[in-house]
Amino acid sequence: MRQQTQETSMRKEVIIASTVGLLCMLELCAPTKAVSLDVVEVSPYLLLATTAHIHRMNLDGSGLEVLVNERNFGILGLEYHYRLNLLFWTNVMEPSIKQANLDGSNIRTIVTSGPGDLELDYPVDLALDWINDKLYWTDRDEKIIGVYDLVTGERRVILSTGDSTSLPFGLAIYPFPDYGWLYWVDRGKETLEVAAVTGEGREVLESGRRVNCAWPLTLDYSEHTIYWINYCDRRMLSLNMDGSQSSQSVHVRNIDFSHSISYFNDTIFWTQQLSAYSADILQTEPAAHTIIRTSSRDGGARAIAAVHPMQQPTAEIFRTIVDTGTAVCDPPCANGICVDPDLCYCDRGWTGLSCSKDINECDTANGECEQRCINTPGSYECVCFEGFVFNENMTCEDVNECEISNGGCDHNCTNFEGSYECSCLADFVLGTDGRSCACPEGYATRDNITCEDVNECNVSNGGCEHNCTNSEGSYECSCLPNFN
Repeated sequence: MRQQTQETSMRKEVIIASTVGLLCMLELCAPTKAVSLDVVEVSPYLLLATTAHIHRMNLDGSGLEVLVNERNFGILGLEYHYRLNLLFWTNVMEPSIKQANLDGSNIRTIVTSGPGDLELDYPVDLALDWINDKLYWTDRDEKIIGVYDLVTGERRVILSTGDSTSLPFGLAIYPFPDYGWLYWVDRGKETLEVAAVTGEGREVLESGRRVNCAWPLTLDYSEHTIYWINYCDRRMLSLNMDGSQSSQSVHVRNIDFSHSISYFNDTIFWTQQLSAYSADILQTEPAAHTIIRTSSRDGGARAIAAVHPMQQPTAEIFRTIVDTGTAVCDPPCANGICVDPDLCYCDRGWTGLSCSKDINECDTANGECEQRCINTPGSYECVCFEGFVFNENMTCEDVNECEISNGGCDHNCTNFEGSYECSCLADFVLGTDGRSCACPEGYATRDNITCEDVNECNVSNGGCEHNCTNSEGSYECSCLPNFN
């Protein structure tokens, strides 16, 4: 039997205690009892998808009930969001990605091909980032990994998986706040790959025979292990998340073609042809237990997922799960911690392989700022436009500049939204400074209210040698007869 290390055992105890604390806040635990998984009054269960239905059932296959009915027999990938009470699945016949409540109600399509949407040809697998509320998928025919933001509804391509030989299938995610790593298998290129959710740091972890017939994969976060099924070798295989060989021996064999795999509490669940199976991976020679056998009329068992709050802990609890305290990263994590060899967990506001790249929060929805968003290293700041200030509710409101010293205007001050304007009384002209008022050339004021004509001829004959003739706003010199 594979023995857990003392470090791993202690870390799992912390996970259990933290999760129970969270559930107590949600009034879902029995707080007077000792901290243990047995006291958590949230029973784990399974979601099982055939091509026609999505079912809910107990871990032993009992209590089967239908949640979703898809009459076109197109269901393939399956995911859920425990905190948001949401269920997701891919339909390759439409093609589309759909969402419903965990009880199967309120079904709606969230991603499809069409005007304004990404092209969606054959969506295979799903992976949910429950920390940042994002849903990722692989598309076999488009040869991409895409993402759907559950908050904003934004859809975009994360990366292209390759040329015409690429066939991306199984997908899993290692989420961090504002960051994360995606793992996927490519059956066409016979690779198991990893990349950041930004598309950076793409790397092949495994290639060749061990992944030549791989499809589903799943992650054990506490052990930093990837599990997948290779149906050509008819067995389950494993690898450390950094690509090194795993010490977690897997002896589940005689597995036929499988579409889906799920890990929960040292138990592996997977689909195979018409049935769903489970096995305890701690056993030296684990037996595959048949959970349930579906009907061929349903199209066979496609996807399976173990549902429990421990599967999707909060960011704080998840950090406790993954932080071993002994990993070394080269280069070191500039703004975060090293949770696995060369795998950084970035602090909020930072991203990149070594957490040295600042996230520009202003690029997404203007940082949710009302007016201006100013990015700063590891953070950002909301400010108001000129002419606006924050009020007590921290929203930007107009400043009435005319209320203070008449806005600096000589005469009239008119306030506008975010600005103001100076103007002058009749006959006056606004100066180049936009504030002062003066009479036009040839006029003068006595009371700063009206402008009167200046008779330039009254002073030194207007500078004329002979005749000086005054006119409104001006004057004219002329000569005596016979003079030029």
